[in-house]
Amino acid sequence: MSVSGQRICRLAEQASSATVPGEALRLVRALRDEINDFERQQVARALTAGEPVSAVARALGVSRQSAHRRFRDLVPPRTRARRSRPTPEARLVVEYARREAREAAVGAVGSEHLLLGMLRAGDDQTLTELGVTFDAAQSAARAVSAQGRDRAEVGQEVRLALAEAAQRARRAGADRVGLEHILFGALSDPAGGATAVLHALGVTPDAVTAAVAKRA
Repeated sequence: MSVSGQRICRLAEQASSATVPGEALRLVRALRDEINDFERQQVARALTAGEPVSAVARALGVSRQSAHRRFRDLVPPRTRARRSRPTPEARLVVEYARREAREAAVGAVGSEHLLLGMLRAGDDQTLTELGVTFDAAQSAARAVSAQGRDRAEVGQEVRLALAEAAQRARRAGADRVGLEHILFGALSDPAGGATAVLHALGVTPDAVTAAVAKRA
């Protein structure tokens, strides 16, 4: 079950059993936010799989215009680009990476946050099958971020990671940058934050790349 799925179940149970109205309302608000996250994840998956916005709109019971307006940041452009563009799921991973960096109050997004974004988006089985959970990775990532790494170096690290992801996609003949490319990019620096997080959790980057290659 995805991170959002687990949280939705837990929050729904806590809200339904809360005896104080104020506490119940606080939990309902958190539940609503998590459901919205889950909805964005499913929309990103549908769009990445090639579903049109009209199909997403029908499933949600809204107009196509309303769905496009709500999820415009995830909708792939219609025109064919010369360079590989990220899939809607990959866009969501970057969105979550930025959120993680912001919530951790660190100055820049690092490759460790890309790793968290992969886990938060909820559709990467490679990491979870290797025993990497979101909560454990988040704790390890915050420990890495707390080491006082230079902000400029961290920013450069994630730019290189995303550039490597795009190169991986091109070398594979893919017209889009997918989750597997971002994962490879995040782990491309042996001294990077994502690599450090995996080592802290007892998982080697080689094990991850081998698992990705096996699933391809």
